[in-house]
Amino acid sequence: MEDLYLMLVELLNEIPELRYVDLDTGQILEEQPPLAYPAALIEIDMSSCEDIQDNIQQVIGYFSVRLVAKGLSETNGLAPEGVRRKSLEWLRLQEKVYKKLQGYGTDSFYPFSRKSGKNENLRKGLKVFALRFDTSWHDYTANS
Repeated sequence: MEDLYLMLVELLNEIPELRYVDLDTGQILEEQPPLAYPAALIEIDMSSCEDIQDNIQQVIGYFSVRLVAKGLSETNGLAPEGVRRKSLEWLRLQEKVYKKLQGYGTDSFYPFSRKSGKNENLRKGLKVFALRFDTSWHDYTANS
């Protein structure tokens, strides 16, 4: 999982709008989250592991990229168009992350496939959107 995490950090760091990329350790639940905004927090889960040899497993995994923004301006129809467009940069950031990750694969990881995107109301004053992808890989950890 470490290799997947490091790859995701590298890919997300290529998106200049993101000011902070990290492992999701619950930072946004803190009273004053130690983040620069917008931020991307990564969480990796293994949903299925199957033996393909004694010490090698095929892993089907999911990862979430939780995008976090602070202080979005108005997006309502009464707001001036320039203000609305500036606020909608948030939606364009979600699209950039999707475009960067969708279909990305290597010799070690099958191509990433987006499975869902969901708004999360976790903390007043923060806008959070979680993109969930799946992939699979062979885990050789027990073989070494």
